[in-house]
Amino acid sequence: MIVIYKAFFLFIVSGFVCIHSFAQPVKYTSALNAGGGSKDISGNNYEWSVGEMVLVNTGASSSIIVTQGVLQPAQGTGDINGRSRVLDNVSVFPVPSKSIVYLQYDFPTRGELQYELTDITGKLILQSEVKVQPGTGKQAIDLGDLANASYMLNIVYRQATGNASGTSFKLEKIN
Repeated sequence: MIVIYKAFFLFIVSGFVCIHSFAQPVKYTSALNAGGGSKDISGNNYEWSVGEMVLVNTGASSSIIVTQGVLQPAQGTGDINGRSRVLDNVSVFPVPSKSIVYLQYDFPTRGELQYELTDITGKLILQSEVKVQPGTGKQAIDLGDLANASYMLNIVYRQATGNASGTSFKLEKIN
């Protein structure tokens, strides 16, 4: 009789656990992780992830690029230097990467794209400047000779009119 009560109790407890369990929501800006989430604290949105995937596989078609990668920060409307931020016209993939990372952009006007790769302490690793024409373009950035670590890719786009906008991406170099 005690065995039946224990089995019934275990069944009820597991039912409550299943009912009150939640998974991380999947949005178009989310990475699939073993765990993580987001929280609004004092008007700021904080996101975290645990158990990022280390297998990198990128699939592309003419209209979409799907890649596994690390959680990227939400992009605001400005930075501390007063520049507006590049929102939808710059992407970096695949992240994490073993060697080549692609910086893809789509700008409506000609201008100058500057990017810097720094380590997590802010030490400059790589710096480049590219003249861009209206439309889509892609730059390859070679991480092959770098140590496995986290890096920041800081990007500034200056239009021919002089207006500047920028953004940053966290990159992961893996073996």
